[in-house]
Amino acid sequence: MAKFIKNLKSKVKQYKSKAEEIRAAIEEGAETIREIRSDVESTVDDLKTDSEEKMMEGLEKIQDAERVFKEAGYRLQAVRLEMGF
Repeated sequence: MAKFIKNLKSKVKQYKSKAEEIRAAIEEGAETIREIRSDVESTVDDLKTDSEEKMMEGLEKIQDAERVFKEAGYRLQAVRLEMGF
C-alpha cells in the first residue's frame, strides 16, 4: 500500500509540473494575442479620419502598403469604409 501511495504522489507531481508548463504556455500565448491586438488597434486608430481629405490619405496609405499584403501572401481585393459622426 505504501508503494501505491508513493507512486500516486509521484504521478501527482508529474501532472502538476505539466499543468504548470501548460499554464505558462497559455499565459505566453495570451500576452502575444494582447500585443497583436494593441498593434491592430493602433493601426486602425491611424486610419480613423475626421474629414474627406484625411480619408483619401488613409486610402493612399493602404494602396501604398499593397506590396506588404502581397509579400505576406494576401491579395487586397476591396476596402470597406464607413463614415459617421
